[in-house]
Formats: sequence, C-alpha cells, structure tokens
Amino acid sequence: MARKGSSRLFLGLILLAVGAALLLARLHVVSQGPALLLAMGGALALYGVFARAFAPLVPGCILLGLAAGMLLGDRGVAALGMARWQLVGLGGGFVLLFLLALLLELGTRWWALVVGGVLSLLAVLPHLKEVFDPSLVVAFRTYWPVLLIVAGMYLVVRDFTR
Repeated sequence: MARKGSSRLFLGLILLAVGAALLLARLHVVSQGPALLLAMGGALALYGVFARAFAPLVPGCILLGLAAGMLLGDRGVAALGMARWQLVGLGGGFVLLFLLALLLELGTRWWALVVGGVLSLLAVLPHLKEVFDPSLVVAFRTYWPVLLIVAGMYLVVRDFTR
C-alpha cells in the first residue's frame, strides 16, 4: 500500500488521469482542452483526498470547476453562454473545495464557499431580472453598495467590542 502523500501515488494518479483524458479526446467524447483540465484537476483533487492535504485540493477543485464549466458551455446546456458556464463551474469548484475540506476535517474554509457563491451569483445575475420585479432589480442595482457598508460596519463594531 502506498504511503499517504507519496510521490508514487501522485505520479500514478497523474498518469491515470492524463491517459484517461487522452483516450476520451481520441474517442471524441470531449475535446482535448477540457479533458486535460478535468484530468489534472481530478488527479490533484484525488491526491489531496488520499493524502488528506489541503494544498493540492485548491488547484484540483479550481481546474475541475473550470473544466466542468467549459464542458457545459460547449454543450450549450440551458440558456447560459460559455463564459457564464465557466463562472458557474468555477463557483462549483470552490464549493467542492469547501465540502471536501469539511469532509476530510481539514478545517472550515469559509472563504471557498464565499468565492464559489459570488462566482455563481455573477453568472446567473443577468437572468435574475427575468424572475424579479423590474423595479426591485433597479433598486438592488442602485443600492447594493449599502450591503458593503453594513458588512464593514459590522466588522468594525465587532472588532471594537472585543
């Protein structure tokens, strides 16, 4: 059995992932770019899981999210364009990073959840105007900086009260 975090494990995962990606590209299942990103992201994420290390999970989940967004954009899923799917994919990658860190007990990494949520929200924000009342959308687009002011005030007050 391989040592946890060994270089043999890492090399084996990279070879498996790149071989699978090249085979999928040769069989025209996916194009080569997203396949290689999926492979490298999957290998890094799996290495992070097996080694129970946070460092390889970060680029692994980012690459997985970017590749998933590229694949969904290429396939033309739903009404989102290619760039919006890449934002959704990246957001999903950060959410996956948060969940894996939580499951592997590597500490709570709230920043990953916040980044994932913001990226996903940016991708679907233009479509929200179809769901909500137009006057509400205009009000939000005008006054959203108030949320930043409130968050800043909360942090300042919280720091002074400690």
